[in-house]
Amino acid sequence: MVKDGLAQKLYLQELEDHGDSLSVEVVKKHTNSLFDSEIAEVNIKKEYYAKIGGIIGYKKATKVYKVESDFKRELLIRLKEQRGQQAKSQKPNKPE
Repeated sequence: MVKDGLAQKLYLQELEDHGDSLSVEVVKKHTNSLFDSEIAEVNIKKEYYAKIGGIIGYKKATKVYKVESDFKRELLIRLKEQRGQQAKSQKPNKPE
């Protein structure tokens, strides 16, 4: 099973770069491993939700989950914008 996000990212990059040369069994094995990792992640989220919901209430736990999701989304947007600005600043100026 693919254990972490970095391993998943590396596999997906390998698949993109060399997918045609990988055997069907290798692709199948790694893709199933990715799915297993996603299932494990969802199970952890469900467990976390049940524990937190039991303490602060399920409505508040749902709000926490939504705020966390919104925060991650906004963070990714800002990082993407920041990288775009860095890329623009690193381009050499064309002489006139």
